[in-house]
Amino acid sequence: MFPNPQLKTEFGWTAEFGIKQGFKIANWNGQLDYALFWQEYTDLIEFKFDQYEPATLENPMGTFGFKALNLQQARVAGMEASISGSGAIGEVIINVLGGYTYSYPVNLAQDTSAKKASNYIKDFAKSFGGVDSAYAASKLLPYRNRHLVKFDIEATYRKINIGYGVQYYSKFENIDPLLYIIIPGLPKFMTSVGSGDWVHQARIGVNISPNLTVSFIVNNVMNLEYATRPARMDPPRTFNLQMRFKI
Repeated sequence: MFPNPQLKTEFGWTAEFGIKQGFKIANWNGQLDYALFWQEYTDLIEFKFDQYEPATLENPMGTFGFKALNLQQARVAGMEASISGSGAIGEVIINVLGGYTYSYPVNLAQDTSAKKASNYIKDFAKSFGGVDSAYAASKLLPYRNRHLVKFDIEATYRKINIGYGVQYYSKFENIDPLLYIIIPGLPKFMTSVGSGDWVHQARIGVNISPNLTVSFIVNNVMNLEYATRPARMDPPRTFNLQMRFKI
């Protein structure tokens, strides 16, 4: 990590507009939530991987690393939708929680036409169908998952509860190109990621008393090789025994 004495403080503003609606169907209660957000940044701080010390006789390869740099202007707009609900099927109580987030992060210093809000909104609408790889590699903000999905369902019968959850992370469309050269195996890994990763979790628990619950949790059920940050592998399948006590 290289220092940057010229680094400026980033600043900006965020606006959000949302709608929340409750509903009831028979003995089921739920809530829908939908929001739009718009974020404007000036001097946004981003970490850039590059060669920051040139080659010398003592160090023929030079020195590579990350440095915090300011982006002149950036914009991130998007939407969030979620649903939560609970109900019963006979003696079984069901709880459901799901959500989807989409964002469109653009470096306005690279895509100057998008500074005009109307152009950005048009591009935002088109981006749901995909973004040209050349555009993504140069004009989208790096290390962003544009699509995020979360879903969880849990069933409780008397003292036993069983749950299942899944999370989806879309692929990174822009990372520093030098990482492909410096990190062995990264090009192959990024190709294997494809359109994104679905990560599953399963759990079963027993409420021994009102204050004590013992659970067995399996994370990354499919033992998927994935990384929420490039070259930083997330954990493989793990088994956890958890005990929770409420005071």
